[in-house]
Amino acid sequence: MTEDDVAAAARDLGVTLTASPLAGSMSASCVHAVTRADGTRAVLKVTAASEGRARQAAERELSVYLHLRGRLGVRTPELLGHRLSTHRVAVLLSEHPAPWPATRWSHQRWLGLADELARLHQTPVPAGPGWRRPSWLEATLVSPDVSAAVAFWSWPGEPALLAPVLADVESLRDAVGAVADCFLHGDCHTDNLLVEGDQLVWTDWQGAGVGNPAVELVFCSVRATPAGVALPQEAMVRRYAAARDLDPGVVRRACLAAELATFLFTWPEYASFNTPAGVTRVHDRVVALARAWGER
Repeated sequence: MTEDDVAAAARDLGVTLTASPLAGSMSASCVHAVTRADGTRAVLKVTAASEGRARQAAERELSVYLHLRGRLGVRTPELLGHRLSTHRVAVLLSEHPAPWPATRWSHQRWLGLADELARLHQTPVPAGPGWRRPSWLEATLVSPDVSAAVAFWSWPGEPALLAPVLADVESLRDAVGAVADCFLHGDCHTDNLLVEGDQLVWTDWQGAGVGNPAVELVFCSVRATPAGVALPQEAMVRRYAAARDLDPGVVRRACLAAELATFLFTWPEYASFNTPAGVTRVHDRVVALARAWGER
């Protein structure tokens, strides 16, 4: 992503850049606060890509705002304008307050998230192959790197506790798969959930599509654990299952398997980005999850 790409998109949409890139910008995408011609503020997101995954993700997000926004059951920013060229995808969105860190979320707000996930997950799947992609966790569980997991999860007591889990990854996969795939946001964590009054505003829809709901239900917990935040998972599962008329026991087991598997096989590569205290909290969480899995 270059400054020229962002400047060109701003000119095309008639807005003026007013800040450095905002939090949430990625290598192929950049998010800027901007001012419109009438003086109102907005947010400009630009993805500089002509092909590949980054381009597909940007086009998918644009499609969400253009065609699905009113059917999602959750609130999103308003699409104020967009430009689609051979080299970039730009979306101009309404501005909203910054997200809250997970440490500020109350018990009731977490339960509200469960309600909103239940509504979102009942969105009819749009037509077209671009929305149907295999779950990243389910793909990982088909051929997991067990040796890497054994090497990382080696703190005192972990090898003996985790050995039966790692020897039977198929059980994790079966538990996750017991809840049918549905339409997902694809990257549900507190950085993508803006808090405006008593409402959530869901941003960053580049990962939207069909996937496993248990994976989405536990991802906030995975992201919040290093900060010492314990979500009310049991209460969230009950609310979610009731809203979708699902067996809470099946959903509970799927969520337990999804969170444990996410930590075991995908979290180690992110460990270096966390503080020693955060890493310790994650190890403690994995031990608790593994014990719960063994007692199921």
